Amino acid sequence: MGSKQRGYLCLHDGIGASDNIFKSIWCYWSQEVQNSSVRLNRTIDLLLHCTLFSCGCVQLRLIQNIIMTTLKNLFENKIIAIIRGISPKDVLNIANALYKAGIKIIEISVNSTDALSVINKLIHNIGDRMIRGAGTVLDVSSARLAIDAGAKLSISPGYNEEKIQVTKQFGAVSFPGALTPTEIILPYNSGGDIIKLLPASNVVYFKNIRSFLNHILLMPTGGITLNNIKAFKKEGAVAFGIGSSLVNALNPVNAKYSNELKVNEKHLGSLYNQIKQLVDENETN
Repeated sequence: MGSKQRGYLCLHDGIGASDNIFKSIWCYWSQEVQNSSVRLNRTIDLLLHCTLFSCGCVQLRLIQNIIMTTLKNLFENKIIAIIRGISPKDVLNIANALYKAGIKIIEISVNSTDALSVINKLIHNIGDRMIRGAGTVLDVSSARLAIDAGAKLSISPGYNEEKIQVTKQFGAVSFPGALTPTEIILPYNSGGDIIKLLPASNVVYFKNIRSFLNHILLMPTGGITLNNIKAFKKEGAVAFGIGSSLVNALNPVNAKYSNELKVNEKHLGSLYNQIKQLVDENETN
């Protein structure tokens, strides 16, 4: 597999000495860990020791940052708020409101105005309390610029093998987009960390895909609402990309909209707590 291995810590070509170990760990993770914080911590430890053994040049701080901060935060919080087409002057206020509601991962679409500047400003205003992602990343250049600006997640609507590799080489998590089985398998085999399934308007389709691709981590996006998020979670979704049902770019950001946004955020935050409780109950059974 070489640089295309499933390990999250493949930072340059040539880290391939422990391919089989990485495959085994990934299989364990994808099948067992996604609903258990205890197993997740155990797998993180395995990955840490495996990577340090296979590549002594990898810095422990970088490993901890990528795995402990980004991935653990993602699996624990599950909800990614997608910000697209919002005026740059309003994004920071919306991001702060989202964070207060309990949503700790945000995606800024790079086709929005001054997206890279906004991602960078989030570092100074919110810091690592909120994981920053770049969305609609279509090519290698956009991926590099977004990561340089401070993005920890590189999220795409489609598949670009070189972009996946560059994203991982520079320490970010790769979310290539797909819909059909073939489209899902291609980025997975190229090292995509979590495959973004879009549009995600049909829970039955998602369930059918998961029935034979249950070793691949999927994040439904585009169609996730307060009414169907539980159903997607039940069928094995590891995270959710939520856009207009949370933050509608068509609405002017005034006092009235701000109040509506807070109500919606609290509702979604409450739903997240319910989902987490269900996961905890499943672990104890």
